[in-house]
Amino acid sequence: QYGTIYGDKFYFVSKQAADGGDTQYTPGGRLVVANAQTMQKIAGFNNIGGGDGRSFVGVNEHKGYIGTSTGIVLFNIDNMQVGTLIAGTGGSGQIGNMIRTSQYVFAIKQNAGILVINPNTDTVVSTIAGGFYSVVQAKDGSVWGIQEQKLVNINPTTFATQEYNIPTTKYFGDWGAWNAGRFTASNKENALYWINSVSAWASGSQIVRFDVTAKTFNENFAAIPGQTGQYKQIPYGAALRVNPATGELVLNT
Repeated sequence: QYGTIYGDKFYFVSKQAADGGDTQYTPGGRLVVANAQTMQKIAGFNNIGGGDGRSFVGVNEHKGYIGTSTGIVLFNIDNMQVGTLIAGTGGSGQIGNMIRTSQYVFAIKQNAGILVINPNTDTVVSTIAGGFYSVVQAKDGSVWGIQEQKLVNINPTTFATQEYNIPTTKYFGDWGAWNAGRFTASNKENALYWINSVSAWASGSQIVRFDVTAKTFNENFAAIPGQTGQYKQIPYGAALRVNPATGELVLNT
């Protein structure tokens, strides 16, 4: 339920192993690596360190990190091999989204906070405590974590934090049925976007915009159409992202 392009490869992460009942094609597994241009499968893995798949982030041209239900596992891009668990990332609490900044990897861990990892040594150097649901990096390089009703600005090198309360709306993550969420950053403008939440299992119909430069919220930036009648337009899963080529918002309902 997660995919990302890194270099010339597309990395697909699934919660479960390959389905033996599929007879029309060769099933993939918890991690599938494909050619980003042709979508042809290069490798597939059912075992990614003992847990179910959650996410993937490219660390450098030689390695990536696999986020799982039981921690963060190394992946050797050169040899296409799953490695070992990064110390300090295991235990209770699944891994969510991860980002790579110029110096560190920031990874969400349920109930623990945001793990900060040195990608040169694959060691956890800091933990930013809090009930975070997702993390992004804004156009100006600042790192932002989102909680139920606050944004937390994280200095990308000192890890100092500054909190900004979301005025009226809320954001709930989907740890119970994890997906990559509705929190996204633009690389064309210094702004963050997300969809408000009605409950832990239901998204709202408002797209919220946060101006990173001015530190201001617009909770009525846009409304998802089709909210009347029998069949509503409902965002589901990781329904909102910014097209990196155009800056346009892409919304799935």
